[in-house]
Amino acid sequence: MKKSTICLLSVLLAVLLLTGCGGSGDETETLKLGLGVYTEASANGSITSTAAAVLLDEEGKFAGVRLDTVETSASVDTATGAVSCTDTTSKYDKGDGYNMGDISPIGKEWYEQADAFAAYCVGKTPDQIASLALEDGRPTDTDLSAGCTIGVTGFQQAIARACQTAKVCGASSSDKLVLSIVTDTSGSKAVTLTDGAYAAGKFVSASEFCALTVDASGKATAAFFDTTESSVTVDITDGAAKFTVLAQENYVSKYERGDAYNMGEISPIGKEWYEQADVFAAYCVGKTASQVASTAVEDGKATDTDLSAGCTISVTGFLGSAQAAFAKAK
Repeated sequence: MKKSTICLLSVLLAVLLLTGCGGSGDETETLKLGLGVYTEASANGSITSTAAAVLLDEEGKFAGVRLDTVETSASVDTATGAVSCTDTTSKYDKGDGYNMGDISPIGKEWYEQADAFAAYCVGKTPDQIASLALEDGRPTDTDLSAGCTIGVTGFQQAIARACQTAKVCGASSSDKLVLSIVTDTSGSKAVTLTDGAYAAGKFVSASEFCALTVDASGKATAAFFDTTESSVTVDITDGAAKFTVLAQENYVSKYERGDAYNMGEISPIGKEWYEQADVFAAYCVGKTASQVASTAVEDGKATDTDLSAGCTISVTGFLGSAQAAFAKAK
C-alpha cells in the first residue's frame, strides 16, 4: 500500500472518531458526551426521571456534569375517573420555587445541591462516583455533604448510564454543557365506567431530554437526545384510586433500549430509534438555536432531504428539548 494511501486512511479514521454524538470533528480536544436517564415509578402514582449529561476527558474523568430530575404524580377523580397531573417542570428549572432552602439543613435549594454534586464529580472517574459512601442514599463525604445533603442514588444511576452512552464528539472544554427536560402528560387516559364495570386508565409521563455543548458564538458543538414514555396503570377499587407499576424494563429510555427497541424492521430507512436520534443530533451541530428552531417539518417529521435520509421519526420533541437546552446556554 502506498504511503499516501495510508495517510489518507489515517485522516479518514480520525475524522470518523471525532464525529460521534453529532460532533463537528474540528476540535483538538477529545471529549466524550453522554446522556443517561434513570426512571422509577411508584404505587402512589408518581413517576420520577433523573437525567445526567456528562463530558469525559481522554483519561476517562469527568470534565463536566449536569443533572436534573422531573417528578410527576397523578391524582384521580373517583367520581369521573379523570386522571390529572402535577406540575411537569423539572426540579432544576423550578429554581428557588422548589422551596427546599427553607427546610434544608444547609439552607440550599435543590438546584444548588445538584450543582454541588455535579461540581464534585469533575476530575473524578465514573467508578469513584459509583462507589461513593452513602447513608440512606445521602453522601457522607464531608466535602460533598457540605453542599449536597439530598439523596443522590438517582444521580449515580443516571451518570452511570450517561457514561455508557458517551461518545467522542466535537466539544471543547471551553464550551458550555447544558441539559434540558421537557415533560408532557397529555397522553394519560381516564378510568372509564361501562355497564357498571371499570376499565383501567393510564397515567403517562413522557419526557424529552437534550444534552448540548454550546460554544461562545451560540452554536452547538455536540448534541445528544433521548426520550422516555413512562406510565402506570390506573384503576378504581372500592372508591379509591389504585396505581399499578409496570416491570422496570418498561421504564428504560428509548436510546438505552438500542436495537431492542425494534424500530429497524418497520422503519422506511431501516434505522433504529437511537440511530435516527444520532442523525438529528449531528444535524444540530454547527447551528444556533434559531437555526435549529427553523427546521422544516411536516406532520412532525423533518422535510430536509439530507436530514430525512437518516431520520424519519417525529422530531417535534427533539426541537422542543433543544430549544430548552439552548436557552440555558445563554
